[in-house]
Amino acid sequence: MSHYFRGTTKGYPGNGTSQRLGVTCVSTDPRKATLFAIESSRFGSGVILIASQIKIPKAMMHVDVNCFADLESEVVLNMKPIEFLNHVEISVTLTQSKTVLSTMGVTFPAAGISKGEMNDWFRSLPPLTNDFTLKYLNAIRKS
Repeated sequence: MSHYFRGTTKGYPGNGTSQRLGVTCVSTDPRKATLFAIESSRFGSGVILIASQIKIPKAMMHVDVNCFADLESEVVLNMKPIEFLNHVEISVTLTQSKTVLSTMGVTFPAAGISKGEMNDWFRSLPPLTNDFTLKYLNAIRKS
């Protein structure tokens, strides 16, 4: 995969644990990041932050065991969420992401989603392909 996607709320500096540990959780799957933005949107404007993997040094990769890697396509970066913003190339509104993904055959709940429901949504998604990610990125850049 070529990019990291962080679904969050606009302006959110990350939870206390992320700030204290100096880590940021991102996904290699834009669909899963969009689900995180849906879940976060009950606290503000949902956004998907997109950063190129090439522009983030390998040293910033957290190497400990990650129990969410498979389910959430999660990668943990050794930087605070606020520092991740320095690497963001594209910031997309939740609405933009959902619109693009809907044209690609992915639908999401119209309203919010709970953390408990997210695991079911994650499991329902077919495997991600590089082609899908590239199509998503191209469509986002055009929107």
